Amino acid sequence: MTRVIPALLMVLALQIQAAQPPEACGDMEAAHALDFWLGNWEVLDREGDLLGHNRIRSVVGGCAIVEEWTGAHGFEGRSLFYFHSWLGQWRQIWITAAPQRPGSVKEKRLVETFSDGGVRFRGEIMISPEHYVQDRTTLRPLADGRVHQLIEWSNDDGKTWNRSFEGWYVASEP
Repeated sequence: MTRVIPALLMVLALQIQAAQPPEACGDMEAAHALDFWLGNWEVLDREGDLLGHNRIRSVVGGCAIVEEWTGAHGFEGRSLFYFHSWLGQWRQIWITAAPQRPGSVKEKRLVETFSDGGVRFRGEIMISPEHYVQDRTTLRPLADGRVHQLIEWSNDDGKTWNRSFEGWYVASEP
């Protein structure tokens, strides 16, 4: 009987430990790299014309961010950014139904952080089964509460970059 009690206590302790929720990603400093981008946004071009609306929200205990883009002309895109806790790194997958490339997918990973809190993601886009280009997105928080986004592509392994999108995010109502 005296052996049974310690064994039961051990089983009970393991069950209690297993019932505790895992540590949320929000408890890890690196998981907050995109917090400045959370919210509802109108996205404007350099001249102040509307490019679209973007809703950026944290989900799954801070382990993921969902981006819901609707362009001014109606096309949509969605991103899932996820924090890979084993690597301590953010990754992104983006898919769009844009007319020029419906079903187009981008996969990127966080490759750089900046002293102003900005981040840069980089990956490849398949243009055709035989041709890929490099793709990078830079997000920078601005002092006035806006966010600047620059998306660029390179077909020479990053020696030169071409702008494919540039927008300024201005907070909007939900």
